[in-house]
Amino acid sequence: MKSPTTWVLVADAGHATVLSLEGRRHDLTPVPGMTFDQVIPATRDLERDRPPRTHESATSARHSIEPKADPRRALKRAFAEEIAERLDVAAVAKAFDRLVVAAPPQMLGDLRAALTHTVAGRVVKEVAKDLVKVPRGDLLQLLELPMTAHG
Repeated sequence: MKSPTTWVLVADAGHATVLSLEGRRHDLTPVPGMTFDQVIPATRDLERDRPPRTHESATSARHSIEPKADPRRALKRAFAEEIAERLDVAAVAKAFDRLVVAAPPQMLGDLRAALTHTVAGRVVKEVAKDLVKVPRGDLLQLLELPMTAHG
């Protein structure tokens, strides 16, 4: 019987990599085509120079209107949705059986919200830590994964 394929998604708001846990060799190897990068500009670069203004109903005074949504948060959510879409395509193609997700708490929440039922049903572990810059060789221990893809 073939051992299950485990993928490990390591992500933050601007970078994400999917790694495959390769059987008895204890290696995490990058999955081709499953590396994501996004540049998130500073808030000042995303907003208008001057916020929109409104008239006071009782007087001639004018006030600026606060934006209803943070444009940086919108970019971060869209990034999580992009990753989730690609994972869904891979899940439907049966490219992996199990998924481990490691991301900072806010990104982890965005990913949870974006994952389809197909992918969410394959999540076996979530780690609420930013591990994007951790060397691949140290990830298995930090994620507390078994040393083989079995189990």
